[in-house]
Amino acid sequence: KKEEWGDIGEIKVRVGIHSGDVYQRKDDYAGPAMNRALGVQSTAHGQQTILTDVVRSQVSSLLPKGMELLDLGVHQLKDLQAPERIWQMSHPDLPNQFPPLKSLSSFSNNLPLQASNFVGRESEIEDLKKALKESALLTLTGMGGTGKTRISLQVGAEMMEFYQDGVWFVEFASLTDPELVHQAVAKALNIPESVDASLAQLTIDRLKMKKCLLIFDNCEHLLASIAKLASVILRNCPDIHILASSREALGISGERVYRLPSLELPVPLRGGYNETNCPSVQTLASYPGVQLFVERATAVNQDFTLSEDNRLPILQLCLRLDGIPLALELAAARVRAMPVDEITRRLDQRFRILTGGSRTALPRQQTLRALFDWSYDLLEENQKLLFKRLTVFSSGWTLEAAEAICADKENLDSWEILDLLIALVDKSLVIYQEKSGTGRYRMTESLKEYAQEKFAQSGGDVPLQRRHADYFHSLLHELKERFYGPEESKSLSVLDLEHDNLARVMDLGLFDEESLEKALSISAELLLYWRVRGYYTEGRLRLKGLLELKSEGSQARAAALNTACALAYLQGDYEEALFYGEEGLAIQRVLKDKNGTGVALGNLANLLNYMGRYETAKVMNEEALSLFRELNAARSIARTLNGLGNVMVMLGEAEQAEERYRESLALRREMQDSLGVGVSLSNLCDIAHHFNDLEKVEALNDESERIYSELADRRGLAIVNEWKGILAASRGDFEHAQHRYSEALDLYRAIGDKRGYLHFLDLSMKLAIKQGFHERGAKLYGALEALRQAIKYPTPPHAQLKIVEMRNTLQSELSPETYSSLYSEGMSLELETALEFARAEN
Repeated sequence: KKEEWGDIGEIKVRVGIHSGDVYQRKDDYAGPAMNRALGVQSTAHGQQTILTDVVRSQVSSLLPKGMELLDLGVHQLKDLQAPERIWQMSHPDLPNQFPPLKSLSSFSNNLPLQASNFVGRESEIEDLKKALKESALLTLTGMGGTGKTRISLQVGAEMMEFYQDGVWFVEFASLTDPELVHQAVAKALNIPESVDASLAQLTIDRLKMKKCLLIFDNCEHLLASIAKLASVILRNCPDIHILASSREALGISGERVYRLPSLELPVPLRGGYNETNCPSVQTLASYPGVQLFVERATAVNQDFTLSEDNRLPILQLCLRLDGIPLALELAAARVRAMPVDEITRRLDQRFRILTGGSRTALPRQQTLRALFDWSYDLLEENQKLLFKRLTVFSSGWTLEAAEAICADKENLDSWEILDLLIALVDKSLVIYQEKSGTGRYRMTESLKEYAQEKFAQSGGDVPLQRRHADYFHSLLHELKERFYGPEESKSLSVLDLEHDNLARVMDLGLFDEESLEKALSISAELLLYWRVRGYYTEGRLRLKGLLELKSEGSQARAAALNTACALAYLQGDYEEALFYGEEGLAIQRVLKDKNGTGVALGNLANLLNYMGRYETAKVMNEEALSLFRELNAARSIARTLNGLGNVMVMLGEAEQAEERYRESLALRREMQDSLGVGVSLSNLCDIAHHFNDLEKVEALNDESERIYSELADRRGLAIVNEWKGILAASRGDFEHAQHRYSEALDLYRAIGDKRGYLHFLDLSMKLAIKQGFHERGAKLYGALEALRQAIKYPTPPHAQLKIVEMRNTLQSELSPETYSSLYSEGMSLELETALEFARAEN
């Protein structure tokens, strides 16, 4: 039945039908068959239904009476793949007369066919189409292998109808002589040579009255000649647009530059992805970088598919190849001969394994090394030198760092660095990014590995490594001075960016005796950063390697031992912490360094407090406080007062503890020490809870949450969640309480804090008992005691009475046999099993 549409008039829908395999991507479908279906549909007119030959073969015997299929011939679609025979559905009750299909076959062009389908880049294509309508010259830049040629062709295909005189592709890659540039353009436009005029003039004469799009491809090695020709064409031909692809902009008036990024992938994580945090198959399939790899791998191995088993190595491979399309395609070609996890493992030799591209491709597109050789060979000598020296950096650098480290007195002056860096950015060998007003440079991992090879071939540069170490050691020292004050958050953000450069210096300390002291000093000064960001395990591993090396009892070693002690006890490894702490204190006493001795005493006192040696901890804190008062070291005084308060809490001396906490808080507020204020507020929550002042607990916890959130302090936020859970439980909202405890557990897991696990089991046990789930409570009590014994954390005096009350409750509600059995069962649980049992819904 024909629908009546009233005042809005008739809706003319066009339909394109194709058949093939697709996969779900978010709330949509994707895949080569989907792309082809869209290409078919885009050629149709309103009220026209067309289909491909593969569909015709499937439905021809099923057509209803009166329905016919009209052969519209073979057409080139906008996906630039093999031409397709198109059929039109015809019926007496439907319109059957239409203009010619809007396929590429209906427009003048010389766009080459492509052997594979185009993947992703939807937003980039829309950006480029919009930019072309606004600018007569658009230059698409980007490092080699990012797919500049392919996207240029796709944009040309999709904009064909806007250029009545055609879209013409001019390929310059094979040219070596600048004098042949005009000839290449004339050849693409089918302009014959003449004795009466130059090719340049003939080209201008042909284009003056035309409306065309010229695609100039691979311009970087003939930049001056192509730029000159483009300038002449645009001055004399008002309706000509040029879309150029080059690793460097043409640099002429009116040019608009669009830098093509690599294909989108999940954001890299510090520490990398693993089976636990790797996105699902469906989520990964939505990223263009993964799509490209999977589709190209499937093309060479029909049995290959993205699955639960291979999703992690596929993601790791795509990230290590920086989402560079050519690198992904070269890696995918290897799937015909080896599993993807093996390819990923071999990426340390990526220039050996990433070979074997299409034999019909340009030689430099057949291997990743050849691609980078092409760009490197176009550099001037001083550009090559800086390119190699930039490999000294890890995860990027600032202009100031490059000037201080990469310049020397013989070859590169510091004033040259900016211009050379700009040149490397322009040539797409270095990436520049600006965020929050801060400019930063980086290389992709693939380019960096290539540059490192070149650097090694030139014999390395030990002075360069020394300048790098000196620069970042000085930077860290400067930042540390601002850690405890109004610029604390900003300083931590700078360290987020520079941590990998500092880690490089520490790594050098493992191999270079001269660098060991600097590496130890850096590791010591990173304590606050590792503490706030929760990088305890990484810090401990680095310190372990450095401290195992032979070194004298220096100030740097003592400070590093202090950091190792703190990180170990923060993760609940008290025996190892004690080993480090005692050696560090012994060195400081020999050195007679009052400040160092005070720091070591306070640190060791915190550890002994956790180990149940409360009186010794109190004496050590008091000695440290005396030293710091003598030195008038306000920050250290505040820290030690807080430590004394912690000891008094353990001893059950709540009033004295509150006095120390409040004195510490006042000093920290005066110094604008955000983290210190947050810690003091959390400790005062303990005191308020002891006196059953829940309103004060909530107020203190809310203020500390604002601080910890700003600093992204995972330990602090875990404590905040614990208090929120305790407050929820006091209101009878047990479900919300357990949710908060579970959030705290996730944060403790992220930093590997065993004492945090103890908190979680303790709070979960209390919650179970409060709800009347005594069997569950008995089992959790067993798990709690097992962990307490494992990490040698005794029940502090102030908590012993509560534990006895809990145990008495359980024993009174359960039979002796049931209690004993459940307690023993909890004691025998593996830690992870116990934690999962505790977080499970009641």
